Amino acid sequence: MGLRRVLLFTFSAIFFTSCINNQSSDKLYSVIDGKEHADILEGKVSVNKNTLLILYNRFEEVDLLSRVYISDSLSCSDTIWQSHYLNAVFKMCTELKQNEKKYVGPNLFYYFLHHPKQFYLQLNDLPLNESDCVLSLIGQEIKHNTSQEDITLNSIKNLTVSNCISCNESQILAIYQYIDLADKIYFE
Repeated sequence: MGLRRVLLFTFSAIFFTSCINNQSSDKLYSVIDGKEHADILEGKVSVNKNTLLILYNRFEEVDLLSRVYISDSLSCSDTIWQSHYLNAVFKMCTELKQNEKKYVGPNLFYYFLHHPKQFYLQLNDLPLNESDCVLSLIGQEIKHNTSQEDITLNSIKNLTVSNCISCNESQILAIYQYIDLADKIYFE
């Protein structure tokens, strides 16, 4: 009986060690997008590459113009990349200088107006400092737009809710409250 345990333990140890050694030479990729992301990161400079660099906390490799291009891309039709772009804008918000925010803010505000449910759902997963930064950017754009004669806070709310497809009552209420909070929190 003791010899069987020793042999079983030895065989298990050899098998486990050989599995570890074989895996160390292979790259592990996500089933969903790992290989695609690796190819993009190893490829030439693009909006997608810069987006992934930000998502992987490599901010220093992405210049201002590229950050603006990422925010410009929020209006793309590919919902997977649109989600990546939004996450990158959320993540880079705290890294933006004040003069950079004036380029990124309008694109984020446009996305918020036209895709409030997606915005709201992704906003809920943010750390407090990033969500505060995004709130400030939205507030800045609300103030800028309501300073124009024909745009009111109610018209912003109405447009946003009209684009909130398949939103339930609590999501609509939360979006109204978010707009009110953004309007109150931003000071020029």
